[in-house]
Amino acid sequence: MVTDLSACTKRIVNLLLLIFAVSCGQLSDRIKPESLNVDSSITILSDSVYLSGNNPCIFVDQDRIIVSDYFQGIFEIDDQARITHSFAKPGNGPGEVIACGQFCVTEDGTICVFDAGHHAIQYYREGSFLKRMNLPTDLRLSSGSCFFEINDSLFCSSIGGDNLVSIIKDGAIIGGLCPLSKYDDPMMPTHSVRNVIKGDNSLYVIAISLPVVEEYSFSGELLSSFDLTAIPERATLFRKEQSIVPNTYFVATGDVCYNDGCLFLLSATTIGGYRSNIVIVLEKGEQEWKHTNTYELSGADIYTSIAVSDDGFLLALNYSKASIDKYKLTNDE
Repeated sequence: MVTDLSACTKRIVNLLLLIFAVSCGQLSDRIKPESLNVDSSITILSDSVYLSGNNPCIFVDQDRIIVSDYFQGIFEIDDQARITHSFAKPGNGPGEVIACGQFCVTEDGTICVFDAGHHAIQYYREGSFLKRMNLPTDLRLSSGSCFFEINDSLFCSSIGGDNLVSIIKDGAIIGGLCPLSKYDDPMMPTHSVRNVIKGDNSLYVIAISLPVVEEYSFSGELLSSFDLTAIPERATLFRKEQSIVPNTYFVATGDVCYNDGCLFLLSATTIGGYRSNIVIVLEKGEQEWKHTNTYELSGADIYTSIAVSDDGFLLALNYSKASIDKYKLTNDE
């Protein structure tokens, strides 16, 4: 009888919370997911390179695509799907890495690669090695830690400590932002890893296993936040995962990219079987966030990284086929 009352109480509380959220305008309108078909695929890598799916990262601009792999390093591909440069190969020599992690591209086109084995950032341009910057020994990073550079400072997701994003300059920690939230477990620091993305005039910090998106100024001020449970489908997912074992670890947001005022979140679900082929689009206006689209990528169940080009294409790393699938995005506005 006590169990029945407890279950009934939980249902009543959930209903009241739902009514309160709706009355406060916290739930976004339900947007029907739109299925996208593959426009084209780049499969050249499957002929010459085996992409392991470990710590993949993809970047695209007008005339090149850059992809990374933990074991194989970095590849630059031109608009004709030809590999033009290959670097950050395994080794201990100049320009070589022990474990290739994430990378970022600076405003001048320099490619910065996190070498998890040497605990350093390696710098390259047009396939040539430029320099190496050793990172502070007290900075804890995972091989999947993401980062970007602005004004010669690195903003990178870090593990443990008081802040989940560290600011590095000249090899030293000069600041931090994004303190631990009430949802983060200090005893499980790897579960608190964030995606860190540079916007136009601010940066975005997205938890991989929590439903929170935060916007910060480059000086560290929290500007805004968005709760992903405001999207009904994501609310259902997070409730389902928490109902299995409280505080379990689930990678809900595997990758994030930014383009033209919008965040694109590569999202996973366990509803109807595990898939990581859902892309949620959030637009940050002057006053509030808006959920504008949800896409389902039909080419595969598991994608590991995404990038969006200026001409409206989404590129996704297909884990099972070691290919880059290209999708044409629609514009419903």
